[in-house]
Amino acid sequence: MPVVHGVTSASKTPVICGESGMVDGGGLATLGINYYDLGYQTGLMGVKILKGEAEPATMPVESAAKFGFAINGAVAEEIGLTIPADLEQTDSSERSESESLKGTLKIS
Repeated sequence: MPVVHGVTSASKTPVICGESGMVDGGGLATLGINYYDLGYQTGLMGVKILKGEAEPATMPVESAAKFGFAINGAVAEEIGLTIPADLEQTDSSERSESESLKGTLKIS
C-alpha cells in the first residue's frame, strides 16, 4: 500500500480499499469485514459443533454479520477531501486506542 499511496497522493486520487489494514497503509476508506468479529462468529459456530448441537456438513454457510467503516483522515486531508461531520462525530467508544494514533476512524 505505501507504493500505491505514493502514486495516488501525488495525483490526489482517492483509493477505496478492501480492508482496514490497507487504509492504515495509505488508502482513503473502506467498508469491510472486521476480522475480530468474524473470528468470534466462527468461534460460536465451533462451539455448536463441539457441544454436538450442529454437524459441520449440515450447518448453513454464514457470512460476516458486521462490517466496519474506516476513513484515513490524514490521507483525506492530503488529497484535499473533507470528511463529513457526521462521520467525524462518532462515539469515541467505537474507536480503538491505536486508531486515534493512526488517524483512522472505524465505525462498526
